[in-house]
Amino acid sequence: ISAGQTAAGGAGQSWGDIVGILGPVILPTLIIVLICAILGGLIYSIIGGFFASLSVNQEDYQAIQTPVMMILMLSYFGGIMAGASQLSGLLLFFSYFPFSAPLVLPVALAAGQIGWIEVMVSFSIMIGTAVVLLILFTPLYRASILSYDQSSLMKRIKNIYRTSKVLKENQKLYEGNK
Repeated sequence: ISAGQTAAGGAGQSWGDIVGILGPVILPTLIIVLICAILGGLIYSIIGGFFASLSVNQEDYQAIQTPVMMILMLSYFGGIMAGASQLSGLLLFFSYFPFSAPLVLPVALAAGQIGWIEVMVSFSIMIGTAVVLLILFTPLYRASILSYDQSSLMKRIKNIYRTSKVLKENQKLYEGNK
């Protein structure tokens, strides 16, 4: 069997031909994967950090992390479903949805289902989501990190929200008295 033929007798391609065809796609896809990993890690770290600050003990931490894991798993399976179905609209939705975009975006780009404009829009949405989450969760994190409240999760979040408002008002008063 020669290097250009398969065992079945048909003509195959050498690795050089395959790399030559995929070469222009590999580097941009790897860069997109890296950027998606960073932005996705940032988004999930912000959410996870806030929910972790609500926990008091190990069992509480595991129960509180469940919503974060559910969002991640739904995004993962949604991305698989969108990629397998090859529906451009569904892939575009999961590419724009900031929780699933880090998983779907590189695959959709490599498959040729979306273009560079969609990639840039998705990056903008992920960056905007990270900024909004930081703005929302930073005061809540500051109020919850030293809280040892043992109430239910929703009641704890409500109490932390009230505490963060009081801390913000006290900070404004303190800065006004300088």
